[in-house]
Amino acid sequence: MDLPDTVLLHILSFVNEKDLLLKSSLVCKTWKRLIDSQTLWRTKCERAGYYSQSLLPNPPGDFKKYYFQNPYNRNLIKNPCAKGPYRCWVTSYGWCEKHQIIDLIAEGCSPAVLDEIRPEIQVSEWYAARFDCKMEYHIKVKLLDGESKVLNKWSFSDEKEAGRDWFKVEHIFTSYPKGVRFIKFQHKGKDRQFWAGHYGSKFTMASVRFNLMHRSEKAATGSEVSKSSYSSSESESERSYNEESGEDEFL
Repeated sequence: MDLPDTVLLHILSFVNEKDLLLKSSLVCKTWKRLIDSQTLWRTKCERAGYYSQSLLPNPPGDFKKYYFQNPYNRNLIKNPCAKGPYRCWVTSYGWCEKHQIIDLIAEGCSPAVLDEIRPEIQVSEWYAARFDCKMEYHIKVKLLDGESKVLNKWSFSDEKEAGRDWFKVEHIFTSYPKGVRFIKFQHKGKDRQFWAGHYGSKFTMASVRFNLMHRSEKAATGSEVSKSSYSSSESESERSYNEESGEDEFL
């Protein structure tokens, strides 16, 4: 006896997305129809925590596309840790700068969410000096409209003596104006001793993320706070970046 569509949909919703598209959809026309349906991908979005009606009153137009883009639950920075064995960027004796411009609409964000809900935008990065050289580090993040006009911005600068500790800087954008369509993320650094080679500041684990959950937290507390913070860490996981040579350099 054939299973009802509702039962099949429930079973298929637990299959990982790769197998759904490359294997399960080839089984028969019924399976392909169900796998292409909005019902299945909405269920997967809800189960993964990518979507709930209480957080996003206006549902995405295409749940399958939304599931794979996942714009509000992932790091929007490309290559946040650099390639290579040591997974960090390292600077030199002159200013070494890198920036990205994140196109929020292209990443899957909805103009209605950006303008009406305006979820928190959480920005962070880890940075450090080399063990043998002083350094300087700067980060600047701008929220831009569709014409690249700056609607909000935040920046942070620091100087460190030679050392082995990593430090985290972070900021949360809240209550920003309507119209944000791009985020420009800039960071740069140099050494303070003008040594030939790559002895300047190191940085890694850059992150730009939305946080929809703050809407529930705000409703519970009745308040909203915009904040920046700065912290240091000596954990083993962060110390793994304290290798003294071989980091990726800026082009």
